[in-house]
Amino acid sequence: MLYMQHYFYIFVVNKFKIMKKNIGSIDKIIRFIVGAIVIWVAYTQVTSPWNYVLYGVAALAVITAFAGTCPTWLIFGVNTIKSKKK
Repeated sequence: MLYMQHYFYIFVVNKFKIMKKNIGSIDKIIRFIVGAIVIWVAYTQVTSPWNYVLYGVAALAVITAFAGTCPTWLIFGVNTIKSKKK
């Protein structure tokens, strides 16, 4: 069983570059601020079941900001990290 997990890790992570950093510093700041604002709106302004949806959206924004990777942008090949030019 451990062999299969190792194979899965090698195949998925290396082949498809999952968890490759693709969010730049400005993008991280924007995601964190937007996530904080959405949490505030969900907590103070929304009094329906929609606040749970807003909590999920905010959590996704904050988690991707801290992780430095966005799975959706990996699919589309978007990268906001500035490359160092010599």
